[in-house]
Amino acid sequence: MSTEMNNVQAQLGLVGNIEQHVFKCKGTLIGHNGPIWSMACSGSLLFSGSSDHTIKVWDTVANFTCLKTLEGHEGMVLALCVSKGVLYSSASDNKICVLGH
Repeated sequence: MSTEMNNVQAQLGLVGNIEQHVFKCKGTLIGHNGPIWSMACSGSLLFSGSSDHTIKVWDTVANFTCLKTLEGHEGMVLALCVSKGVLYSSASDNKICVLGH
């Protein structure tokens, strides 16, 4: 097994062959008004970008709810990246938005 797969298994807390593990849905995140084109994680937060021109911030620990909806793009959000506490998004409106705290 590759080193990369071993790293994924370690992050998920899996021991042994990954094909032997059963993954179960722990929650469903509902809220966008269009298809989701991008996702990024930071800690316990999940960011999703959609064709509805928004980015949603999701809680992935307590109850899988939308904590906030971020607006600013005029086109579908195609890519998300988190680095050093800053969220970067790009969209079909030819813009890159930088969202920090």
